[in-house]
Amino acid sequence: MKRIIASIVLLGALAAVPAEIPSKDRMVIVISLDGFPAFVLEDAKQPVPTLRRLMREGTWARMHTINPTITWPNHTTMVTGVHADEHGLLVNGTILRTNGWPPVRVDPKIEKERMVHAPTIYDAAYKAGLTTAQVDWVAIHNAPTITWAFSEWAAPDGPVEREMIERGVLATNDVQDFTKLNIVGRDQI
Repeated sequence: MKRIIASIVLLGALAAVPAEIPSKDRMVIVISLDGFPAFVLEDAKQPVPTLRRLMREGTWARMHTINPTITWPNHTTMVTGVHADEHGLLVNGTILRTNGWPPVRVDPKIEKERMVHAPTIYDAAYKAGLTTAQVDWVAIHNAPTITWAFSEWAAPDGPVEREMIERGVLATNDVQDFTKLNIVGRDQI
């Protein structure tokens, strides 16, 4: 059974900007809420005023999942526009042989260039001279076309993390212990 995942895409009229002259005053933000059913956004009782404002002021679309119905293949389809058989992700990482038991394992830390076999929207934006950023996106480890990254595996030496520590938003220990935190703690950071 297919799940419907809410996807909000805010498009700052980029279609009107010529590709050879990227505009610095326009922005595209892709927000994906993994496992968040789209029908929840239509329920007036749900306390999601910020999401509703973003939807009103931007552009949004329901995302129908692909097969396999797993986070990384679906999110990679969203940013490449192609199905898993073209972009190469069938699970939440890259399947590697182990030469033992179990015969395979999934490695989520394979570099993006080796994991994703199709160009992404952020690749195109970067090549057009735009600044790109990601917060906890998938299949993006060490992507050369991401200008600013706050990864699922935050580290004290990352540029965003360093800036947050310097400004007192985070303590070094918060970032060093990042992967040990539960999902709520990681989301708060």
